[in-house]
Amino acid sequence: VFYNLGLLQNQLGNRPAAEQALLNAYEVDQDNFDFIYALVDFYINGNELQKARSYAEILKEKFPDNQAGEELLRYIEEVSR
Repeated sequence: VFYNLGLLQNQLGNRPAAEQALLNAYEVDQDNFDFIYALVDFYINGNELQKARSYAEILKEKFPDNQAGEELLRYIEEVSR
């Protein structure tokens, strides 16, 4: 529910509520790929690259067989330049 609420709030442009809902979803299940990915995406789109990087690193660590974490870290590095 928190995840869906976060996505909805983000679409409505309510970034503070979206962030809180996504963080709540992550707190409920810190091993959920979609919740972590959504936080990375949220922070990249908000140009909060340090926060995006920290969650991308978590994604890479928790899901080493999935290339998404590594690809997101590369992307963040590129846009940080």
